[in-house]
Amino acid sequence: MMSLLEALAAHPAPVSLKLLAEQTRLHPSTAHRILNVMVRNRMVDRVEPGTYCLGLRLHELGTLVRERAGNETAAKS
Repeated sequence: MMSLLEALAAHPAPVSLKLLAEQTRLHPSTAHRILNVMVRNRMVDRVEPGTYCLGLRLHELGTLVRERAGNETAAKS
């Protein structure tokens, strides 16, 4: 899963399943299964059949991390 996220993050535009499988050295069916789970959890968006990009859930989680880091910094002051 992490390899797929890293591969998606390296591309500004949506990426094909074939390219993701090649870059992560995963069998295409394995990459497809993992991507489907990530789509269901909104970590990845399926733009069109066989093409993927990072999902909004990652943005939501990043915002939470940033807010919590800001709260920790404020508490230490």
